[in-house]
Amino acid sequence: MAEELTKLGAKVEELPDGLIVHQSKLKAAELDGRGDHRIVMALSLAAMAVEQPLQSTLAEAMNVTFPDFVKLMKQLEQI
Repeated sequence: MAEELTKLGAKVEELPDGLIVHQSKLKAAELDGRGDHRIVMALSLAAMAVEQPLQSTLAEAMNVTFPDFVKLMKQLEQI
């Protein structure tokens, strides 16, 4: 997660049991979902703060537990 957030320009501190993500200006990047639906969904939320389009590999991994995720996120963009 830290590696992918860093690609977005986030200032991240790795801890033994988690991350501290500092306020950062995010930028477009090509992300790797690493085949993990949790990573894909978390990164897609971060991507909503980026004005340019992003690309993520293995985005279909989110269909494992939350097949309507994209539809719901698009609804949030309209709010």
